[in-house]
Amino acid sequence: MDYVRVSSVEAAMEWIGKGATPLAGGTIIVPEMTLRANAPEALVDISDIADLRAFHCTQDFAELGAMVSVDWIARAPDTNTYLPGLSAAASHLGTPQVRRSATLGGSLSAGLAGAGSPGEFASAFDLATTLLACGAEVVLESAQGSERRAMDELFATGLPEASLIRKVEIRMPPGYRSAYRKFAWRKSAGKTIVNIAVSLVLENGRARQPRIAVGGNTFAIRRLTAVEALLDQEVLTDALIVKAANTAIEENGGASVETDISSYKRSLIRAGLSDVLEKASFA
Repeated sequence: MDYVRVSSVEAAMEWIGKGATPLAGGTIIVPEMTLRANAPEALVDISDIADLRAFHCTQDFAELGAMVSVDWIARAPDTNTYLPGLSAAASHLGTPQVRRSATLGGSLSAGLAGAGSPGEFASAFDLATTLLACGAEVVLESAQGSERRAMDELFATGLPEASLIRKVEIRMPPGYRSAYRKFAWRKSAGKTIVNIAVSLVLENGRARQPRIAVGGNTFAIRRLTAVEALLDQEVLTDALIVKAANTAIEENGGASVETDISSYKRSLIRAGLSDVLEKASFA
């Protein structure tokens, strides 16, 4: 196996075009290689590319480079303030050691690659669920050059062949709120059973543009569009939140990888959605 370390996106794309696999934090590909579940012909180490470490987060716009660590997203004061949902998701991804090595781009790539068949590495997909709920856009490099893709599109099509995530952008209009809740075995380090993320604009007490995504080790990551329609333009009363939680169970029941969702997981969906909506409405 060949290994090369590069310092520019152009050099990385040259190797990726030849079939090399990008190596960032190594928290997924290295264990896969150890277990002989992945045997890349070549690795191109992108950890020295300064352009991939961009970090800018204000009350109306966030720019997060692919090489920004999950730990920094969890701890940075700006993400805590303006993107609490994403910050919470990052803080619950793996152990502290994993978060320090794991990167936004690597976690997102894994989430997009396994969104339809979660399982062993489901906890690595936590950021993908949250970025889908946040309506993020992904700037990537491919054979066609630089392009921008919405998370909704990438979940439908996957990442283009021989591509590299450059950064993620999130736009937050006035009144923007976000929240996240995760249920897992052995807390953060264990497999994600269910995770739920929400973003919305709170205007005069009413929820506008709500986006809700759910994922977990037996669920394909997806938006709960029926719940979104129920909440749009409405005041988030306790009664409406209860109704939304029940709607989430009904909506996700038909999309489970399993034939039936256990009552336990149904209760987690109900509790998780109620929690994130309450957090978002009072943020």
